[in-house]
Amino acid sequence: ILWFAVAPDGTTKRVPYFVDVDIAAAPADRLLFVRPAVLLEEGMRYVVAFRRLKDTDGAPYAPSPAFAALLAGTTAGDPALAPRQARFDDVFGVLDGAGVDTSELILAWDFVTASADSLFGWMLDIRDKAFAATGEDGPVITITEVTPHTVEEDANIALDLIGTFSVPHFMEVGTSLNDIIAYQVHLGPDGRPAQDGWVDAPLWIRVPRSALDGTPHDLLLYGHGQNGRGSQVRGGFNARIANDHHYILAATDMWGMSEEDVPGILQTLADFSGFTRLSDRLLQGVVNHALLARALRRRLPGLSELAASNLNINTDEVYYSGISQGGIYGPVVVAVSPDIRRGHMGVPGNDYSFLLTRSRNFEAFFGLLAIYYPDRASQVIALQAVHELWNGADSVSYLRHIADPLPGSPANAILLAPAKGDVQVAVSSNDWVLRSDIGVALMANYDDEREIWGVTETPYPHTGSGLVLYDFGNPWPDGGVILPPTSDFADPHGEPRQEDYHNAQLAHFLRTGEIIDVCGGDGCHPD
Repeated sequence: ILWFAVAPDGTTKRVPYFVDVDIAAAPADRLLFVRPAVLLEEGMRYVVAFRRLKDTDGAPYAPSPAFAALLAGTTAGDPALAPRQARFDDVFGVLDGAGVDTSELILAWDFVTASADSLFGWMLDIRDKAFAATGEDGPVITITEVTPHTVEEDANIALDLIGTFSVPHFMEVGTSLNDIIAYQVHLGPDGRPAQDGWVDAPLWIRVPRSALDGTPHDLLLYGHGQNGRGSQVRGGFNARIANDHHYILAATDMWGMSEEDVPGILQTLADFSGFTRLSDRLLQGVVNHALLARALRRRLPGLSELAASNLNINTDEVYYSGISQGGIYGPVVVAVSPDIRRGHMGVPGNDYSFLLTRSRNFEAFFGLLAIYYPDRASQVIALQAVHELWNGADSVSYLRHIADPLPGSPANAILLAPAKGDVQVAVSSNDWVLRSDIGVALMANYDDEREIWGVTETPYPHTGSGLVLYDFGNPWPDGGVILPPTSDFADPHGEPRQEDYHNAQLAHFLRTGEIIDVCGGDGCHPD
């Protein structure tokens, strides 16, 4: 198998790849996936070729009659193949120029990846128009509930606030089967996203006890887990981070993949034509987070509900920390926000269509999908097709733009903190991020059992983006597509955030941009 990137001047460069076998399917139905081992570039032409392949009995595969005719240039008069001959001749020319013996080909094709405007155009349109509509100070915050806590009630949190913030709405809202709400981007006469009124987004704020004496505190925007809510910011580990490391916490729902979106997601599994209720609404969800970051800096300190609390809030910075789904979409929030410069991604991954097939969490979803799309190949094609819509909000598209910022955003840095053997979010999805020369370092002492091909470890301390693996004794999952991955060990997905040393590394990175070793110089292994 050969994979080439083709530059505009025709020069070629080999692209590393890996092969996945769909071992979740019956042997006769197994599919072969050829996946890039790096992040693909925007608007780039790629050529992929198969040659010298053999079946399990050792017999060589032959090209199909159609491909053999294209290779021989004998398609004249064939209404299906003749119009494609010129393009395939060009593909064969690229391969020949790269030194490939085209007579050995079994199959070859080319494709061009999405342009930057195709990937980010709608997101940035919505962001820019939303910020223009809300003004320099961002959306108005309304507090509806204030709950003080005694030390006996909560040793870490002194004050909980619940409210809303008013955001420009860029979604058309309708209903589908069983009156489930459906969303799609509202387009103006120019075919670009346009505001369609205003809507209130939910808001949770937590003030730690450490802030009550006037000690300076930073702002930390939290990203919740799979199909959850911003209320998950009330998790005990967040309270400890806030109190121990001096952060005022805030969170909202990631619309598109929040608790209230679950009925629509389940319905989408029966009919993928409604996938925009997820992919389009995610654009609004991400921009809501960016708007909230601005409002935290500009409006939170002036809230009357906080006037008596003697708070000293650093409004120069707002940081991001997300776990699981919040770690998956966190790079998108960081890349899109004009206000966030650093983010911490707990147990993260990217490329949701890849993650789905390696997550224990989605076993039930695939069971429902199989009812409506029983053929395994149809399931895969459906997921890959809708992921073309998903790419507009998936971190796989935005990770290149952490160090190379999008228009209107600053240069950023992120710290990725996966857990070895995670059966909810595939750690391996971070490998291609590290290989892609986008400024994300693999920190030293990654693992005793596994090296990441093509990546050199970076010693501590390191200023900039990086990945630190946390190891709680779990084995690496078996290779290939497995539904679900299995392990006799307790799932480590929720473990890193419970450790004080992990949280100390998080806080130090957010404030300084430096990744320090908190694990004694030999990797973050269990005690």
